[in-house]
This record gives sequence, C-alpha cells and structure tokens, in this order.
Amino acid sequence: MVTGGTRGIGLAIAERLIQRGFSLAITYISDEKSAEKAHQHLDRLTGGDQPILTLRGDVEDAKVVAEHHRTIRKELGSVSVLVNNAGIMPAKSFEEISVKDWDETIRVDLSSTFYWCREVVPAMKEMKFGRIVNISSLAARGVAS
Repeated sequence: MVTGGTRGIGLAIAERLIQRGFSLAITYISDEKSAEKAHQHLDRLTGGDQPILTLRGDVEDAKVVAEHHRTIRKELGSVSVLVNNAGIMPAKSFEEISVKDWDETIRVDLSSTFYWCREVVPAMKEMKFGRIVNISSLAARGVAS
C-alpha cells in the first residue's frame, strides 16, 4: 500500500514493490490522468500477473482511509507493507501561509499517516509481520522564502 503512489517518489516505490512480487494498492487524490498512466505502467511491469488497485480519495479523511483499507483487505488481503508517501507543502512564504493552509498540511502530512497506521497495525500484529515506511521531505526542515 502506497499513499500518493501515482507520481514521483510514490510511483518509484510502487515500481519496486511490484518488481518484488507484491500485490499493490496505490492512492491518489484527484489527477485521474496520472493515476491511469501509473496503473498502466505498473500493469506492464507485471505482465498483468499481479493485482494492482488504484484508489481515489483524500488521505486526510479518516473515513476515506477506512473505506480504502476495507477495499484492499477484500481484494488483496491484509496489508503487510505500508508506505505513507502522500504529502503537501504550500508554495508560500511563512507569512503567507494561512491557518487553513496549515491545517490542511497537518491533516495530509501527519493525520493521514496516523489514520493508515491505525488501520493496518492490528492485522500486522496478527500476522506477526509488517513494515511501515513514513516518507518526509527536506521541505519540512525549512520554510519557503
């Protein structure tokens, strides 16, 4: 399971998981074209032999995360590897960041990680196996000038 897995680092991680034989679920928020392109690319890598779920929805919404998790469990089984990759950073100076921008950034970058971990950890404990990777960015170290 890779959040934000249709472009950039998330897609590269999804490629590696597919190459290692994992069934895969990736999430995205709205870019249908990138999502379809990513799905086709990953499907070509497998020759169509491994299941790939491409799930649209907002990771900052706990209900959406729970729904995606239910879909994954039904279609692929329990999640053994979770990569929390989805993240945003307002392209604004510190003085220009609004409270709304801040709250959205916290929900996407932090709350979504909690929501996904809360969903997958019980099954990982039951399986006595699981890996969680939380991706961050150097952008977290500073503020745009």
